[in-house]
Amino acid sequence: PQVTCKAASAVLVKTLRFVKNVPCFRELPEDDRLMLIRSGWAPLLVLGLAQDRVDFETTETVEPSMLQRILTGVPDRQSEVLAGQSRGAAGVSVVDIEAIKAFLKKCWSVDISTKEYAYLKGAVLFNPDVEGLRCLHYIQSLRREAHQTLNEHVR
Repeated sequence: PQVTCKAASAVLVKTLRFVKNVPCFRELPEDDRLMLIRSGWAPLLVLGLAQDRVDFETTETVEPSMLQRILTGVPDRQSEVLAGQSRGAAGVSVVDIEAIKAFLKKCWSVDISTKEYAYLKGAVLFNPDVEGLRCLHYIQSLRREAHQTLNEHVR
């Protein structure tokens, strides 16, 4: 677990460094930047795990693993057992963690390039559905641009 948590922490730091270095992200007001990071950190982390090919094992226990706590935001001793599956307050079960692992394996099987991961991260980061954004139209255009650039690159 310590190795996995260390790897996940490194991926999260690397992902946040990437986000902070995106020029159009830096142009946004600080409030918008914080809201976008808060709303998108988990899918960005999963994309980072896929990009860095971080694999991890899960075992079903009453106490959630450190990685499960990171992904779900569940502190120690805050989980409950529902239908034989560990499920935290955020509603993420062992089944959900296995779905994340399946997603990672799918990403690895299609051999996504570094550029493609960057475009995917842009599409996740620039989420116009986050409530309270001041630069909504600009963020919508950034997401559209990320999608178009990814489509052009894949073609």
